[in-house]
Amino acid sequence: MEIIQINQDNYKKYIGLDILGFSIAGGGAMGEPGGVIICTKDLRWFHTNVCWTIEYDKLIKVIPPLRKCEFGPFGKALVPEGWFYTYLGMGNHLVLRDTLKQEFLKKTEGADSPGVIYQKWARYVAEIVGGEAGKD
Repeated sequence: MEIIQINQDNYKKYIGLDILGFSIAGGGAMGEPGGVIICTKDLRWFHTNVCWTIEYDKLIKVIPPLRKCEFGPFGKALVPEGWFYTYLGMGNHLVLRDTLKQEFLKKTEGADSPGVIYQKWARYVAEIVGGEAGKD
């Protein structure tokens, strides 16, 4: 799976992506603090980091629904209409289009912990859409 890097210099190229979902890690999250992964409807994958690579005001131009998201501790969150939220554990958050909700919840139903979903969410999304991503 190719992952395209978004940064301060090239972010304008990615305004208007048809985003299917994104994960974002808080500044103190486990894994990559500030890390952002974006998936588009055509299963292109993007990465950036709001702590080190891109300013937040530029990131919300690439991910417009992020403007209306509020992430709190322990999986508390608000997301805009048309999107749903899944807590990925340890300060990591996932926001996906509502159109994926039913199938995504089926795939994650038996997960022992949010950390399991953290490791596999990209694969689940790709399987739902009909492509491949995140395979070992």
